[in-house]
Amino acid sequence: MNDEVQIEVIPYKPEPKWYQSFGWKILTFIFLMPVWVVIICTDPAERRSMKIFSIVMLIFAIWLGIVNGRWDRDSRAVHRETYTVRPL
Repeated sequence: MNDEVQIEVIPYKPEPKWYQSFGWKILTFIFLMPVWVVIICTDPAERRSMKIFSIVMLIFAIWLGIVNGRWDRDSRAVHRETYTVRPL
């Protein structure tokens, strides 16, 4: 009698953490981009191209903040000169 028992091996796939869910990644991308970049860069299952994209987006967001800050500062100076009342 040749009784062979076949055992099915199921590969172990750990459950993703709550902050690595798709919905959470979308919310952090929209409202908290630096947090999104950290989530993407620390996720081992994420593709390399996505990690590079996240870093590029962070650099772009920082650049936009710098440009907007300079524009705001310069525009306030223009308004200050425009509405200054000078004696005759």
